[in-house]
Formats: sequence, structure tokens, C-alpha cells
Amino acid sequence: MDTSSWDRDLASLEALAGAENTARLTGELLGKQGWCLWKCSTLDDDIIVVCRDEDSGGYPKGYPVYIEYELGVLGRDDVNHDSLRLIHEAKKLVGARLVNE
Repeated sequence: MDTSSWDRDLASLEALAGAENTARLTGELLGKQGWCLWKCSTLDDDIIVVCRDEDSGGYPKGYPVYIEYELGVLGRDDVNHDSLRLIHEAKKLVGARLVNE
């Protein structure tokens, strides 16, 4: 019996459960304090600050800051990995922000 399909499906379900838990915890923290920290595997395990909006304060300094709007833009299908890395490096170096046009 070939279980490779089952193993792939189980891994997908576990990843989905992890993502759902992260989204739930992020929502709770954004609601309570306006920010949270993420260790982001897509960005080589860099730690980033996720903020509800530009007016959120009280978060630890020294990390790149992403507001919810930016994460929505960066999560679109038309944003490739190279673009994401470039944006992340600009955020780390000079605190760059994506703007709503």
C-alpha cells in the first residue's frame, strides 16, 4: 500500500492548522496591544513586527515593521520571492514602507 499521498495530505493539513493558529494568535495580539512578533520562515527566520496600523506603538525597536495593509499586498500572488526579499531588506536598512496608491 502506497502511503505517500496520505503523508502529503497529512503534512498539508498540519501546515494549514499551524497557519490558522498563527492567524488566530496574531489577531488576538493585534486586538490587545496593536502588534506582535513573527519569526518568518519565508524571510530566513528573521523576526518582524506585525502592527495593526501605522499608529500602533509600544512594539520592540530594532525589527522591521509590517502593518496589516502591507502584509495583504505582499501576500498577493503577483509578488514574487525576490520582490519580497528586496522590500524586506529596505525595511531593515531604512524602515521603508509600502504606500497605498
